[in-house]
Amino acid sequence: MNYRGYNPNQTQLFGYKPEDVLLEDHLVYLVDEMVENLDLKKFYNLTPGAGNPAYDPRLMLKVLFFGYATGVFSSRKLQQQCQENLAFIHLSRGQQPKFRAICEFRAHQQSHIKELFGQLLEIAKKLKILKIGRLVLDSTKIKANASSSRTVKADEYDEVLKSIDDYLTNAQAQDSEEDMVYGKELTGQELPKELRSKSKRLQKLKEIIEEAKSKKLNYVNTTDPEARFMKDSGINKIKPSYSAQAVLDKDSGLIVACATCDTSADNEHLEPMIRHFEENTGIKPKEADADSGYYSNASIAVLEKEHIDTCIPDSITASSLRKAKIIMDNALTKYTQDDFKYDARQNNYICPQGRILIFRRKYEAARNKNAIKMVKEYVCKERCGSCPDAIRCLTHPKVKHRILTIDPNHKTLLLTQEKFKQEEYRQRYKKRGSFIERVFGHFKKNLKFTQFHLRGKAKADVETTLLCIGFNLLVFKHWL
Repeated sequence: MNYRGYNPNQTQLFGYKPEDVLLEDHLVYLVDEMVENLDLKKFYNLTPGAGNPAYDPRLMLKVLFFGYATGVFSSRKLQQQCQENLAFIHLSRGQQPKFRAICEFRAHQQSHIKELFGQLLEIAKKLKILKIGRLVLDSTKIKANASSSRTVKADEYDEVLKSIDDYLTNAQAQDSEEDMVYGKELTGQELPKELRSKSKRLQKLKEIIEEAKSKKLNYVNTTDPEARFMKDSGINKIKPSYSAQAVLDKDSGLIVACATCDTSADNEHLEPMIRHFEENTGIKPKEADADSGYYSNASIAVLEKEHIDTCIPDSITASSLRKAKIIMDNALTKYTQDDFKYDARQNNYICPQGRILIFRRKYEAARNKNAIKMVKEYVCKERCGSCPDAIRCLTHPKVKHRILTIDPNHKTLLLTQEKFKQEEYRQRYKKRGSFIERVFGHFKKNLKFTQFHLRGKAKADVETTLLCIGFNLLVFKHWL
């Protein structure tokens, strides 16, 4: 392979040794040692053999890991640090990689960088740092590298496509006329370069809008088409963003799984994030905590069946907990499914007043990436307006018949609500935020990482991975 020479054991001559200046417990030494102990065969296999010598993957990874651990993310700033900052100079052994080389390495090696996240967790297991106690999940919205103003709404698709087609048609006609006069091989009198460049940009824009139209998206951001508008509760604004997911091992403080998603809802990511953890560590968790945004009957049912004790309230329970109330029966509450008796032989339900609800239909109530939820609907044969319990049964005074929607995992909801009558689970939920939210606080407040630098979901995902690797290296330093 064609690489620049890189010898980590070689001492740099500055008139002094870096280790004489940097403190003996400096993070730079941990980063240096950790990267040297990683299996990097795949990185070397991807490096081209011809052309200018490539920078050694160890050098590039050390610079990226240390940068994301200390708040230096931009490839240009990383280049500058390798020229001016003694810690970075020590990691690069005096080499000064250009910003374009750093950027291309980060983008093109993204799949292999993600694999290193699991390797570092294996090292943590061997060092007995990884405890695998209770898992805590959460997410945060991080702005994409895209401007809100460069967004096209669905009702504008056809108009924008027409204007693009008109421009491209005129440009092609002008190009063809000049080809006839000057010949196809001559460039001096062809379509001006600035127009050719604009034509390429418009052609790309056309492809983006046509794809959004085919997917029936309500809007598309033309700078980063994969980004979605999400609300950042911290600043109370809606911007093109991605959702960064993280799973924390409460006992060790290490992030044990991470991902970047293009959906703002968390409930479809609960089970996948647990699976990511299992893939990274080879361990089946025993407990998992998260806020109510992760709750779904189907996912909780799957985890509980695998004997994973969850402390994740549904939205109503979470609201009650925030108001410092305990869930309990109340004579004035609305009737729920459990107040209706099921007659399996007739396949119908009987309400508290003895009226019969007959089966009407079965339909798909919700779909996510992992499962389709089918529910059954039953409707009362009689009008319910004259019923003495109508106020407790009907959802609105104008509704004439009670409709009962049966979720196949309804028992899971009841078990969850029973859990939160216990002080143990209420305290677990209360303390959950103090463990995981400090991670995102560190990213956004300490490191000032409030926007992705790369565009596209896959490239944003590698940045999330680098952030989590940087965080874990700081945790390593704490334990070692």
